[in-house]
This record gives sequence, structure tokens and C-alpha cells, in this order.
Amino acid sequence: MMSRFSLLFLFAIAAASCSRKADVASTGPSAKDVEAARRMLADRHQPWWNNHVLPPAEPPKIKMAETGDWASMNYNPPGTPVLPLLIARILESKSAALDGSPFAGRPVVFLDVRPVSDFYVEHIPGSVNVPVRDLAKLPGDLDLKSIVVVTGNQYPHHEVMARVKAAGFGALYCLEGGMRSWKGSSYPVEGRGDVQEYRRLLEKDREVLPTAGPSPDFMGLGPLALKSLIDSGADMKILFVGDEATYAAGHIPGATRGALGELDAAVKGLSKDQLIAVYCGCCQGRAGGYSEAAALKLRQMGYSKVLHLDGHLGAWREAGYPIVSTAK
Repeated sequence: MMSRFSLLFLFAIAAASCSRKADVASTGPSAKDVEAARRMLADRHQPWWNNHVLPPAEPPKIKMAETGDWASMNYNPPGTPVLPLLIARILESKSAALDGSPFAGRPVVFLDVRPVSDFYVEHIPGSVNVPVRDLAKLPGDLDLKSIVVVTGNQYPHHEVMARVKAAGFGALYCLEGGMRSWKGSSYPVEGRGDVQEYRRLLEKDREVLPTAGPSPDFMGLGPLALKSLIDSGADMKILFVGDEATYAAGHIPGATRGALGELDAAVKGLSKDQLIAVYCGCCQGRAGGYSEAAALKLRQMGYSKVLHLDGHLGAWREAGYPIVSTAK
């Protein structure tokens, strides 16, 4: 097991490498976007002209969440209006394009229901984080007359929307495509990159997740944290543990391959305090597989700063992050 000192030292190194200020666009929507938004806002067929609800339709077919993450469904919740990304951007920027629309003069709340740790790293500026587990105790200072835009990684589960609606909010939308689409449109985000604090929040999130987590000394991190480390230019080796065909089919940019039985060659020349992130592509769990075995073996070999990508390549792919293929 890693010592408390080793853990704190790892966090100090990672935090120094990953610390960042809020990344917020300095300008508002372009004139082209404002004009397009005005046209959308004037469309009388949209929910905002129908008291912010969808017109009556046949009873929706409800699906269950398959992954256990109620903030990452890949389809919009039935019966709930979807707020187009462009209109959400106009609301977030408080643009004058809202004048004369049903949104004018009403408070707007971007309600982010993702885990606290994800929200910590990046979120829509000014948004409020109430993870799914806390929806029963929404902040009491939220104005029930607010336009509420529920934000997940993609789409929130229909039960999430039902809970927020039950709190008394009458104008309720979900963000089109969630944070994945918001970022894909290069809209502003803000957050922090202190990995020590991220780790603390991640452990707090795991206390209530219905999944089997790793042992307390297992240094796991999610795709978002790994992406933040990469983007910050952290001195880190990313190691894929698996066969050549799987690696060639798709791997994280910058990752090198090393088989479980050939770790000595894979880390040859690295200092014992090198930051190493390992993952594999064989399974979808928070730990397990070749990569967990490799992480444990690397620690036995004396490497003290070994991280494991929770969810493996599948979680990285589902987060919408880039994949490199070298297959012919």
C-alpha cells in the first residue's frame, strides 16, 4: 500500500501540473449567432411559446438507465422539452436577443446534475451543481419562477427531470446534448484543476455510487481528470496494457503499449517517481482487468506515482475524447 506521504506528494505534483484558472470566453455570442437565435426565439411552434411544455403526445416509452449514471443517458428524457444549444448560449450570456421572448425578464438556472467531481473540473459559467443523489434537497434559494436548464454529461434520466419538476419548477428544459455538446460547440466553461481536491471529491462521489470501487490505496481517476492532466502538459506517461491489435484499433493520444508480462521494457528508463497513467481496453469497470494488475505490479517495482483510468478505454470513448487508430 502506498504511504500517506506518497499519496500527498503525488497530489502535490499533479496539482502543480494541472492547476488552471477559469476558462471563460471573453466575448459573447457572435452577431451571426444572435441573429439565428432571434429567429429561433420567434418560432411560435417552440415550447417556450407553449408555457414551456411540449404539446400533448402519446405516452412516452420510458427506458431505464443501463450504466447507473443518471446524468449520462444518450437520449433526451421523454416528455421534457430540449433547449437548443444556441438558445442556451444566449441565456447564459444574457444577450439582448432575449428581448421580446418568453425568456425575457425571468431568472435562469443551469442546474448541473453531474457528480461533484466532474462539476469541479469544468462546468457552464454560473451553473449550480446539485448531483442526482442530492435532488431531494434542492437549494432553497432557487426562485421557482426560474427557467431551469438541467445539464448532464449528455442527457439526464427522465426520473431526474421528474424530481426537479416535483420541486415546483414550471419552466423546465434539458440542455441539448449536455456538457459534451456544449464543449463541442466551443462555448465557455470554467473550472479548477487541483487534482488533490478532485481526488477528494471523487472519493466522496464514490461513497454513493452503486458500483464496486477499488481499494482505498488504488489511485484511480476519471476520464475528465486524465484529459485535464493531458491538456495541462503534465509530465506523464500513458500506458495501454494489452495486445497490439486492440491498441492499433484505438488508443488515447500519446499512449504507448506494454503487455502485462513486459512491463520492464515498457517503463525502461523511467525514474521511480515518474507519473504513470495506465489503462486497458478489455472491460468497462472502475478497476479490474490487465491495467489494475499492471498498476499493482508497477508499484511493486517501486513506481510510486501510478494512476489508473477508471472505466478504461470505454469510459474515455463515452466521454467523447479523441481516439487514435493505427490499424491498417
